[in-house]
Amino acid sequence: MASTPTQPAAKEPPPAPAGDSTLQRAKTNLTYLALGSGAAVAPSSLKTRSFLTTTRYVLLALSCHVMLHLSSRSFRDNVNAEVRTES
Repeated sequence: MASTPTQPAAKEPPPAPAGDSTLQRAKTNLTYLALGSGAAVAPSSLKTRSFLTTTRYVLLALSCHVMLHLSSRSFRDNVNAEVRTES
């Protein structure tokens, strides 16, 4: 029977040491929220990492939505201004 090759696990940053202060955990969480898996230290809880990753994606999607809305609104305003000047 042929064995299936195992794929290497995704490279995760090392977990934060146990016994951290609340401030240190908050800093770790904010860094992970901002940088994702590129952070030097990750929260030790899988639940926290998953929540922060989901939050990061939601914030990114919302910011893209707002930017698109603002740019389309600006475009409409420019078109309307040109129509008014031509009239």
